[in-house]
Amino acid sequence: MPKENANEQVQDVFISYGHADDEVPYGAKFGWVTTFVEELKKRLRSKLGGSGARIWMDYQLAANDQVTETLLDTVRRSRTLVLFMSRGYGRSEWCQRELGNFLDLNTAHKHKESVFIVELDLTDREHWHPRLQELTPIRFWRQGLDHVPELLGMPVPKPDQDDPYWRNLNRLAHLIADHLETHPDLSILEEREPGSARTTGTQTPPPKPIIWIAEPTDDVIDQWEALAEATRQAGADLRPLGLDTYPRSSESEFLASLRADLGSAHLFVQLLGQAPGRRPKDGKVPFTALQSAIAGDLAKQQQLAFLQWRSRDIKLENVTDEGYRQLLTGAIACGFEEFRQRVLTAVQNLSRPSPAEKPPSEAEGALAICISANKSDRDLSLRIRDILVDLGADALTAPSEPTADQTPTDFNAQLDEVMIGSEGVIIVYG
Repeated sequence: MPKENANEQVQDVFISYGHADDEVPYGAKFGWVTTFVEELKKRLRSKLGGSGARIWMDYQLAANDQVTETLLDTVRRSRTLVLFMSRGYGRSEWCQRELGNFLDLNTAHKHKESVFIVELDLTDREHWHPRLQELTPIRFWRQGLDHVPELLGMPVPKPDQDDPYWRNLNRLAHLIADHLETHPDLSILEEREPGSARTTGTQTPPPKPIIWIAEPTDDVIDQWEALAEATRQAGADLRPLGLDTYPRSSESEFLASLRADLGSAHLFVQLLGQAPGRRPKDGKVPFTALQSAIAGDLAKQQQLAFLQWRSRDIKLENVTDEGYRQLLTGAIACGFEEFRQRVLTAVQNLSRPSPAEKPPSEAEGALAICISANKSDRDLSLRIRDILVDLGADALTAPSEPTADQTPTDFNAQLDEVMIGSEGVIIVYG
């Protein structure tokens, strides 16, 4: 594969990885990271058009583990950073230095949304860079036999578009493309001295709402990750910070961590799968039910919303666990896209005046209005959405076009989900 050459132009994506994660496995022609990056380039060309995104990856330097000012300058001039989180990455002094340069030297004009984590293995989140701990990684491993982590696409990805490897790769490309299109790179070209008036703003940004999304069972992990990323992109902070964050050595330790997160959250969300899942070693109640019970009680006490979802495909009569069947009965049974829109609408409302500050007619019985617009009219549709929310309505944004791996039938079904949950439609024709 071609070697990238450093230059002074802004890079759209900087690839940060540990050398051990790109060694060529048996039966493969290239390393795992190299193969991944080449496929990412193809997806970004499809989503952005033209030549796609400028991606910087240095193959030789990672092996030598030497840092030059030229490369550090390339890091500083990059619009986004994709890092491959593994145990080797955490131990690499070079990886930590390039990550620190991206995060620390560009604080004035970087958003944490410009960092994308590709998680290659089960790692200790507490040892991550503090600013990374707030992010939701895209997981490229799964629990294998005896709960041993297995890397997806090893030694080479299977040519099956329904494989989690390709679904997660496509989601990463979508998030990067969306960020590049909505965040201009003009500020990245500016040379600013630390501590200058332009780097130290006088206005303090408003606090972000904190959304708690219960740790899921294995069959709804993909939905959990998609919802977590959507809420973060909508401007909210997430609790817990990732999958398998709560300790499971005992029920008491699990509940202590759970209550700490719930105590800081403004909205509670839970995705329910086919079965209740695992139980604590010293308890009889599944973790799913424990989270539901504690969140439900706290939501009533603090008068907070608690949104629970189950797929409409789950047949309650086939659920043998009586307690879990009752839990599923109380959840919202709908398509995932419709539920995601409900959560995002609730996130938007958290950043606006509370119902107590509005007339009763606006605070109660809000209409659900769907906004349909092409991608080119997105900015106008967002302004319309803000107006509707100010008026007390629930604004649902319909998908503008199919994703790269989505058939017209699947896209229309997704669009129907949003329409069914709406009481009116606004079509933006710009």
